[in-house]
Parts: sequence; C-alpha cells; structure tokens
Amino acid sequence: MRTAALIALLALPPAAQEPRPAPPADVLAVHEWGTFTTMVGSDGVALCGLHHEEEALPAFVHCPKPLQEGYHRGLMAKGLNVPLSHVTLKLETPVLYVHTRSARQLRIEVDFAQGLLTQWYPRARGSGPTLPEFQGRLDLRRIRHSTLAWDVDVLPAGLPAGTAYPDVAIDDPWAIAREVEAAPLRARGPGAVEAEHYVFYRGLGTHALPFAALAHGKGRGSFRNRHDHLIPSALVLEVRGDQARLLTTGTIDAQGAWDFDLAPVELRPKETVAELAHAAVRRALVEAGLAADEARAFVRTWSRSWFLQDGLRILYVVPRDLVDRILPLRITPQPDQLVRVLLGRMEVIPPETERAVAETLLAQHRGDDARAKSWETLLALGRFLEPHLRRAAASAEDPLARATATRLLGEQDVSQDQLLKDLRGN
Repeated sequence: MRTAALIALLALPPAAQEPRPAPPADVLAVHEWGTFTTMVGSDGVALCGLHHEEEALPAFVHCPKPLQEGYHRGLMAKGLNVPLSHVTLKLETPVLYVHTRSARQLRIEVDFAQGLLTQWYPRARGSGPTLPEFQGRLDLRRIRHSTLAWDVDVLPAGLPAGTAYPDVAIDDPWAIAREVEAAPLRARGPGAVEAEHYVFYRGLGTHALPFAALAHGKGRGSFRNRHDHLIPSALVLEVRGDQARLLTTGTIDAQGAWDFDLAPVELRPKETVAELAHAAVRRALVEAGLAADEARAFVRTWSRSWFLQDGLRILYVVPRDLVDRILPLRITPQPDQLVRVLLGRMEVIPPETERAVAETLLAQHRGDDARAKSWETLLALGRFLEPHLRRAAASAEDPLARATATRLLGEQDVSQDQLLKDLRGN
C-alpha cells in the first residue's frame, strides 16, 4: 500500500506536489550616511572657515598629495592643516556600507560638485582633479568638482587570512562606525592591500545650501527651507555649559519655515537632553531609510559634537534629491537598493554669543589677567573659532573688537594651528 501511494504521489503533476521554497533573492544594498555642516551668524549670513578638524583622523587615511604637508608631523593622526579660504560647507564622514550574501566586485565613484574631496579610505583607484598651484594657500572657489573611485572586493564570508582592518582604539569614532552588520570590503588595485568595514570619504565645499536660519535671541529663531522638496524632520538644540534644551518638528514643507521658541523649554542636564536628542535623531534616520544599527552607529559617532558641545544648532534630514545633486554616486553593478541619508548640521550664532565674543576680544586690552582669560574663552570655541572671529570682524559694534578680530585673522585666511599658536603666544 505504501508503495502504491508513493507511485501515485510521484505521478502527480508538479503543481500538485508540495512546493519547494524558492531560494531567497540575494539583494545588493548600499547604505550611506554623512553630514553637511554649515554655520551662520544671527542674521543668517553664511560664514567661512569650516575646514578645521574636530578630531584628527587615523594616520592611515589618504588625502591629496599637495595637502599632505599639512598633516600633523610626528603624530599617529592626520588632519588638514593648510590655509584654505572660502570654505562654507564641510562634508563630514560619509560612509558607505555594502549588504549582500555573495562575494562581489564593485566599482564605486563619487563626485563632489563645488567641493574638494580631502580624505578617504581605503585606497582609491583614482582621484581628481589635480589641484591648482597655490602658494601655501588654496582658494576653494577654484575647485569646480572633485571625484574619487574605488574598486572593491565585497567579502561577506569574511576577510582572507593575513588581511585585517587597521587598528584603532575601541572607543575611536572610526571603530564605532564598524558596529554595523555589513560585508567587509577590500580595495583592489596597486599598492598595499587595504580592508575596511566601509568606504569612507570627506570633503570641503563652497556651497550655499537652500536652507537658512535666523537667531532673534533668547532661544527664538526660525529655520527656512528654500528648497523645492520638503525636509522630513528637524530639531533645534541649545547647549549652555552643563545644561541644554531641545525642540523637534516634523516635516518642513518646500519653501516653508519653522519658527521655534526655546524660551519656554526648561533647561535640563545636557546628558539627559542628549539622550532625548539621540533617540529623536535615530528615529529620523531610520525613517529616512537607514537600518537601526547604521542609525545607532551614526549618532554614536557624532553624539559628542552634536549634543554636548556649547552652541545653538539645527539638525535636519537633507532631501535626497539635493544629496544626489551635490554628491553624484555611481556604483557598478547597480545595487538593488541605494539608501543615502545625510544630516544637515547648521551652527547658528545667536546675538548673545556675538556680543560675548566681541566683549572677549575687547578684554585683551584690559590688563594681563583679563587678557589671559580672553584667550582661554576664544580657545574654547575650538574648530569654530575662525568663523566666530570672521563674524566679529564683520559685524561687531565696537570698532576695537572688529580690529582685534581682523588682527587675529590676518589679512588673509590662516591655518587653525597657526591661529591657535598665535593666541597661545599672546
């Protein structure tokens, strides 16, 4: 009887037999995150001087040869340290993750319109353009666009023996970005073998993004979307010493505005507010298309800078069409899914801070003690020192404050290290 039943089953047409599950499709997905950083005065005027580093990059990172002389000699870290002018946008730490179950070979090419791609890893197969001759100073307006290209092996089964990621400290932002489920990558081409969990690049631009902000003082201001696509979400954060406060909003329509008022919001310990901001940004990133672990790594990489540093800043999700316009990306073969989520970070100088910086500049003319304290206050502005000085040189009410800021800056752009050296020397 069992034999007859088996024969009867085998005799059935294929459609009547138990269907065999189809193998799951091997999707090729590429996900990218990064930041566009800009800075404006209280009147919304964009400020130059955004080329300074917040944290030096690891020593293995590459950059254009003419800029290598600006690397910090004798340190196991790299950061641009050459005089640059007219930098109004900083493209910070875009990374590309590849998700797939099969080994593949990819060609990845990125262009930066009106910008210079300044740092990258792993080794690129090609880069351009050749930088123009400059006498110790590079006017970024001379750069129409730049490009990078990588040929990479995608190795979801793991790196081969003898190949490893570069060593970095476990709490280094470079290591935090590896905390994502993605395929290891190995650069193909001449030179030493270089492997990493992602493709990294960074750049400087001269863009005027279609977004504006005004600071009216006492926590009040407005953020305007002058683009023809809506902004998915945004938040405004104010950090003052150990305290902070936060407001969030949903979509901002194309050609729309968000008028915000932080005054009624209670100032709370900044660590508490940072946790709230962390969760809000993470949700926005996931809604924009990033995987949960990618959003978490992105926020952890930048949480100290975004949420704990003094200042008034607006964070917003950049519309995808604008990302594609500024940073055209080509991947061959074309992925089944391409997610690109860049966060805009706009530092806004409120009028109270502008007056405080002007007063600080005047303090150096009031005796040695006041002068020493003024340098300490200026140095605390960190990588945003130059934009603050440029704002004071252009708009401080007291002519002595304007003259002092101008003297510190010099008649032309100066490197951050030289500026800090001058300050410490005073």
